[in-house]
Amino acid sequence: MRRALTLIEVLLALVITGVVVTLAYGTAQAGFDTQARLAEYRVVGESDAVVRSLLSDALRHAVDGVRGGEAVFDLTDRSLSDGTPNDSLRFTTRGVVPPLGSSGSWSVQVWSAGGALHLSAYPETDAPGELAPVQAQLTGVRGLDVQLLGRGMAAVWRDGWAERDVAPDAISFAVVRDGSRAELGGGGRAIGTGVSATSVSGTRVTGERTVVRRGLERAP
Repeated sequence: MRRALTLIEVLLALVITGVVVTLAYGTAQAGFDTQARLAEYRVVGESDAVVRSLLSDALRHAVDGVRGGEAVFDLTDRSLSDGTPNDSLRFTTRGVVPPLGSSGSWSVQVWSAGGALHLSAYPETDAPGELAPVQAQLTGVRGLDVQLLGRGMAAVWRDGWAERDVAPDAISFAVVRDGSRAELGGGGRAIGTGVSATSVSGTRVTGERTVVRRGLERAP
């Protein structure tokens, strides 16, 4: 005749079952969280890639301009109240649609607002056919930092650009996020690549910078 389970044995079995269920749930939840993080990273990575490609092509084929002519490159250097760089850029390019470098000209604007980096490109009057504007947005952005390399052999990197009728030799773009700086395409204070680190109101800003010259990109 089988002996019935005692109350202690029943309670012990319930405790063991509860522990096993809790561990199983925790493992499953960790897996779900990992998948969610991977999915989020994949979406952000795709957005970064799209914006990087648009900016690289547009900057590489920016119109050279003519001294005394119309404005082709305009940089507004500004910061938020906490010191975070929040520049905006408007320039003319032939690098939005194929054939890159010889297509009609486009007006491109890049700015940061509402927690996102915005890029818009509109065809100008010499662009052939009925071309729709191009819009791109990168979320999770606090600000935008732009540096430009002047023209000529003795050129230096600068934060402003007064020669709106001509384009600089190279452009440095970096978006400012909470805790990091992610490079979208551009340069640094010296030609080549490097890592810089600064602090903006308690926000750690770091990044590897890549030089993109008009007509030539130097990848890391």
